[in-house]
Amino acid sequence: MHWSGNRLRGTDPTEHKSRDHRLPTAIMIPNSTPRCNVDVAWDARTGTCGLGGVFGGSLATPDLSESRTLVSSTLMAEVFAIRLAVMTAAFSNIKSLVILSDSLTFITLLKGKETRPGLFGILFDIHHFSSYFEIISFSFIPRIQNIEVDYVAKAALAEAIVSPYKIIMNE
Repeated sequence: MHWSGNRLRGTDPTEHKSRDHRLPTAIMIPNSTPRCNVDVAWDARTGTCGLGGVFGGSLATPDLSESRTLVSSTLMAEVFAIRLAVMTAAFSNIKSLVILSDSLTFITLLKGKETRPGLFGILFDIHHFSSYFEIISFSFIPRIQNIEVDYVAKAALAEAIVSPYKIIMNE
């Protein structure tokens, strides 16, 4: 298994801050590279989140769209989204994958093989299913490059919030 990552100037929180406050540099990935962009939308008031994943490159895998309840933070939602993408790709017998997320906190946590008490089991799943790949990498992507999957995640959240009202109204 190969853990790699594009180390982008200005995206590593352990680096000293300079006077250059520009956004992180865009990642250049060849169009044929199998990849999955992931994002989440989280409603702190309800603890509901929408998860989104858009596969690209040489993959013909459908988009991922799912909602969850009782999610305590955006970081936890992001971990659920990454796990969903990794498990979907593993079960689809994909052998090479780049996961792209605009959550710098999560990418740093994962690359440092760190854990947090509330995330332990989910992170374990990600590490476990990563062993199914010949090559897998997790990279930060600026939010501006992650807009398509942002819409998928927001649509999943909107559907989750509206669905309970549909059930009540139909009774």
